[in-house]
Amino acid sequence: MSTLDPGLEPPGDWQSSYPPVPGGPGGGSGGGGPTEATGKAAVYVWLCAGLSLAMSCCCVLSAIGMKYLPKGELMRQVPADMPNRDMIEQVLPMMAVAMGVAGVLLLLIPAVVLGVLGFTVRSGNRGAAIASMVILGIQGAAIGLLVVMNLIGSLVSRSAGDLLGVVILAGVFAVYVKAMTALWSSLSQKPHSGLPPAGPWGA
Repeated sequence: MSTLDPGLEPPGDWQSSYPPVPGGPGGGSGGGGPTEATGKAAVYVWLCAGLSLAMSCCCVLSAIGMKYLPKGELMRQVPADMPNRDMIEQVLPMMAVAMGVAGVLLLLIPAVVLGVLGFTVRSGNRGAAIASMVILGIQGAAIGLLVVMNLIGSLVSRSAGDLLGVVILAGVFAVYVKAMTALWSSLSQKPHSGLPPAGPWGA
């Protein structure tokens, strides 16, 4: 039986009016539960997963084409006056294998992992958000490097097609940067302590 003054007794189940303790029952493992920021971050994670899947398909299809198309057809795309043209023809098989492996290891597998992590990011799991940032950071750095390399190549070749590829890659890179920003915002939010404010019946 409570020894408090009846006039100071909290009405009903006062604990039910407060959100669950982060990491506790209903609060999600390692997070403060779903919020608008975590929902936005999850959408960006899924968007990057889709972009990664699309890029992996492009890499794998390009690798298959380089592997099985006649070398004559492929070499037609290489300018006749290009330095080391013969060397390019010799390394085409190795380039096909490298592109296929990169498409699977660096794009396809991370796409699947990001797709799964998106659900836990949405629920407010901080560990999933950090893991997503690591994956997106690695992929984003690689995409940024490709943007710089392709930009230099387009300036040298003065090809409109190469410049279009730079624009597309730059757009993808911008999405990755936006996703990293959204994930950081979701991590920066202070979770609710889940404890009631001090009242007359408890300090």
